[in-house]
Amino acid sequence: MKNIGLVVALKEEIEQIYPKIGKIVKKYNVCNLEVTEFRNSNKKIFLITSGIGMVASAIATELLIAKFGVEIVVNFGIVGALKKNQHLQNVVAVGELVHYDFSLDFADESKNGCYPEDRNNPIFVMTDFTKEFIRKFTNLEMVRIACGDKFINSTALKDRLVAQFNVDICDMESFAIFKACEIAKIPLISIKSVSDMADENSNNSFEQIVAQGINCYSNVIESVIKNL
Repeated sequence: MKNIGLVVALKEEIEQIYPKIGKIVKKYNVCNLEVTEFRNSNKKIFLITSGIGMVASAIATELLIAKFGVEIVVNFGIVGALKKNQHLQNVVAVGELVHYDFSLDFADESKNGCYPEDRNNPIFVMTDFTKEFIRKFTNLEMVRIACGDKFINSTALKDRLVAQFNVDICDMESFAIFKACEIAKIPLISIKSVSDMADENSNNSFEQIVAQGINCYSNVIESVIKNL
């Protein structure tokens, strides 16, 4: 029986498509976080809704790894588009990540995103397993995501991130989930749906944004779980 972790920021991003995940068999409350266990064929799937932001998503991912022994983590969610070729309702897979608002050098912005293990390279890369899985079982484009604790709705910031890091999309959770998985030496598959253009016009209601994203990645969720 394979144990799979499923991390989403908000319940609204996933609850409408529970039947595509599997059959609910149990619910847990661990440190005031709700975990729902599903069964799907020979798989146990443990779903946690982390809440928004890097700290919350790191805690939730680590909880699934430490408490439920998940062997792989899958993350679904909605994102903002940074490059013009990323259109509303695009569904993509994360191949590379940048923690753009992390800095160890206040005087040199070119070092933004660089961690102590490599002070010259801010780009983190998904595992070979992840990249091969995406190529083999999906037709999704693999992209680079910018992550930070800020909802981006500024053309100026958007353009700066593209210029500095050559990033395609942005969110507030992916990098933290990735780091938790990296430390535990387990793979992460992260599927994202573009729900806004990360500019001054990104003012749709939360319900509209979520509905757009779910409609686009619901079938992908089913396919990913089936092939793990």
